[in-house]
Amino acid sequence: MPGRKKRAKLESPAKAMADPSPPSVETAFEIEEADLPFEEQLQSAPYDFNLWWQYIRSWVNVTKDVPAGKLFLLFERALARLPGSYKLWMAYLEERKKRIRNLPPTSPAYEQVNQIFERAIIHLRKMPRVWFDYTNFLRSQGLVTKTRQTFDRALRELPVTLHSRVWELYINFAKQSNSKATAVDVFKRYLEFTPSASDEFLEMLKQMKNWRAASVQLYCMAMDPDYTSPAGTSKESMWESLAEIVGNYADALEGLDVEEMLRNGLQVSVEHIGQLWVGLANYYTRLGHFDRAEKTFQEGCDNVSTARDFGVVFDAFAKYHESMISAEIEFLNDENEEEDDEEEEEEDGSSDELDARMAQLELLLEQRELLMNRALLRRNQSDVNYWLRQASLLATKPMEAIECYETAVKSIDPSEACNGRLGDLWISYAQYLQSDRCDKNVAEARKVLQRARAVEYRLTEELAAVWCAGVELELKARKFNEAFKMIQQGVRQVGIDEDKDENGAKITVCRRRLFKDRMLWAL
Repeated sequence: MPGRKKRAKLESPAKAMADPSPPSVETAFEIEEADLPFEEQLQSAPYDFNLWWQYIRSWVNVTKDVPAGKLFLLFERALARLPGSYKLWMAYLEERKKRIRNLPPTSPAYEQVNQIFERAIIHLRKMPRVWFDYTNFLRSQGLVTKTRQTFDRALRELPVTLHSRVWELYINFAKQSNSKATAVDVFKRYLEFTPSASDEFLEMLKQMKNWRAASVQLYCMAMDPDYTSPAGTSKESMWESLAEIVGNYADALEGLDVEEMLRNGLQVSVEHIGQLWVGLANYYTRLGHFDRAEKTFQEGCDNVSTARDFGVVFDAFAKYHESMISAEIEFLNDENEEEDDEEEEEEDGSSDELDARMAQLELLLEQRELLMNRALLRRNQSDVNYWLRQASLLATKPMEAIECYETAVKSIDPSEACNGRLGDLWISYAQYLQSDRCDKNVAEARKVLQRARAVEYRLTEELAAVWCAGVELELKARKFNEAFKMIQQGVRQVGIDEDKDENGAKITVCRRRLFKDRMLWAL
């Protein structure tokens, strides 16, 4: 700037870029002729902000090539008088950043600006813009630790009402940070302030491929009864996502009790639990624990109660066997190429294992319908047709078939029987005992029908059908007198005072109405 110099005390550029203390500012400042009007006014009004601001702007606006040392010293003088001026500090920092814009972040000039930010924060610690600019400036230098510490300081200094603005920048910094540990720690703290951000945290963990932390986060979200996903993700979907992670990234979950986590999910989840069983089995498969994987698959087939869940578990179980068979075949092919004829015994052993695997798969496929039937019955034990279907599937195995019938008649509540008549189940039971598979055990069939006549059916027609089946049994056994006697008992009207029938059983409502049934009179 033109003008005659009055004082030759301008320091070197290196010293001017430093942060001089206020006492040295006054002695180092070089006054020129154009500065005299401002200097004279400042003698009488050293704390006039407008005067200082006009003084500074006169240097900035007149020329673009303002000497850095001169301008910075002028700012220092003003701030020494007005240390609480927000406008002065922000203008000073902006000029400082502008001057080092083309320098590399490793330049010492950046640290000098950092020190000025620290001084500004001392006086403006409640001003959020100063903190935001400082953290952005630190991020541009790649100072991760110092940036994180500055964000923490901002959260301590600024009022709670401004924390949401701080966290917005803090989370953005954490996501872009190369330090995964820093990102996770920051987000965990943020969740204490904003629990609804759990979904966002989970997505970040997945992008980072931090499957262990993602599993823990999913488990906590799914188990928390008070948590509701802002994105509308249901608890069932959370459990399915957890099962998928567990099944695909078992090696990354070291130290987690995965089985306990998923079994807790099986207890609290009501739908789509098939994925949880498959996820647990796949977890053991990827760890090489094949015996535990097979037991888990089998346990899943024996515990699911819907056709969808059974289909998911069974298909995964069959696919598991197919993959094991493929691995055995590939292993045998490699051995045949590399080994000599002297090792035929080992090949025979591998061949036996392959045969065993194929036999297991064949047996599993044969049991599909039976396993499906049992799964559906676990959902509704009062379904008569499902019990009849299961008994027919076990017809070639008398002991299991009889056990099935016994379980059925004990499990079904006569008042809740559906999808068929309970009386038909009793009749089928008796007929099976009369078949060749049970050596025509008429005596046991007679006992079964006797028990059936004491059941309180919903409809009189069911009791009449059971009664007729007993008559037919006696006729086939050529015991005509017993058959006729049974008919007489059925058509006899039971007295009001009678509470026990001919066999000592309690008389039911259907039994009192039986004498009106046309089917029995038709005999």
